[in-house]
Amino acid sequence: MSFTTTTAIAATFAWEAAADCWRITIAATPYDVTVGALAAARMCLGVDAGGTPGTNGAVDFIRHVLTAINTAVTASGRTFTLTLGADDKLTLAIDSGTFTLAHLTAAGLLLSRTLGFIPTGTAASLTADDQPWYLATTIAVQAEVLRARRSGAAERDSAGRVYGFGAGAVSYGRRLVLPRIPRNPDSA
Repeated sequence: MSFTTTTAIAATFAWEAAADCWRITIAATPYDVTVGALAAARMCLGVDAGGTPGTNGAVDFIRHVLTAINTAVTASGRTFTLTLGADDKLTLAIDSGTFTLAHLTAAGLLLSRTLGFIPTGTAASLTADDQPWYLATTIAVQAEVLRARRSGAAERDSAGRVYGFGAGAVSYGRRLVLPRIPRNPDSA
């Protein structure tokens, strides 16, 4: 079963600094990754019109983690990419060779889970097992039919008389429904 994501909603969250939370081993050399603190982070944040990542002071968490990884492995001469695939899962890939990814601390496990990486291993690229936290994706946005709404009220007094008034202005509104993508499409 295949889905095409059409809409995403990213919640803002805070990230505490995680020193030496991941260990990436390249050619038997370990590199410890430290992910700095962020007061306002969001997953997959687009680029503002001015060309700078982020909106309203929020920072894209995926770019933040990728910068931390590439900073940690600078001495190896290798670079990594961290991309969101069509299945809404992240893929961590090295430009050449293979690497081993392991979490070292509870903060490292939290980072893995936040990005959707549950197990770790050795490969040229690792794809997350789950979608990243704080990012809701949908496969469709359904809108109901526009409905006319008028302001007004009615009241009945103790003698049974009914009083009412209505405003001449009419407004139109509709409800939007965002179906979600299940973590396991087989259970859909």
